[in-house]
Amino acid sequence: MSNASRLVSPTIAANSAQSLKPIIFGRSMNIHRRYATLRCTGALFLLAAWPMLLNRALAATEAVAHTTPIADVPVRTQTNRSLHFYDDLVKQRIVAVNFIFTTCSSVCPLMGVRFAQTQQLLRDSAADVSLISISIDPSTDTPERLQAWSEKMHAAPGWTLVTGAKPDIDTLVKSLGASTVDPASHAPLTIVIDDKHGGPWQRLDGLTDPAVLARILREHAARD
Repeated sequence: MSNASRLVSPTIAANSAQSLKPIIFGRSMNIHRRYATLRCTGALFLLAAWPMLLNRALAATEAVAHTTPIADVPVRTQTNRSLHFYDDLVKQRIVAVNFIFTTCSSVCPLMGVRFAQTQQLLRDSAADVSLISISIDPSTDTPERLQAWSEKMHAAPGWTLVTGAKPDIDTLVKSLGASTVDPASHAPLTIVIDDKHGGPWQRLDGLTDPAVLARILREHAARD
């Protein structure tokens, strides 16, 4: 009988199958391990890259040529000081301005934290730059409410919060290219104004990484 026509006994076949199991199982496990490794590597890459991608998105700035003068309206600060916005807070200064309201529970606290972190990073340049937060709900935001909100944010000297009569605040915010139409749906926005050296304003996402905002402000201060 030729080898080709011989029948393999059930015992031999079973033993062969058993002997192949570790090989097949081992190869299968290796494939699964490699696949799992690739998935983990991909996930770790995305996890590692996410801050960079997010910061790149948040760091995007838009240069804005302004033709409308900043409204020099009367405002009241969180310490109840009466000032004129442009003459007393912006003229011949480098400032970052954002727009908040104290009853906001979504982006405003985050913007406040960002400004507080920016202040910490600007300790060496504190005398050269200022931060300003304008309430876009002036009917509700009294100086006392702004003071309480600023304390929650750990605001330091050099960060001024302002409110005022609604028509004045509406005029001011409009002159800065923002809106008070619906405070609850306002987009987070920060505007960097270099009134000391001149040039276009810079519009940034209101949640821009504090390190990026601090760097931009330092660059303006270094123009001296």
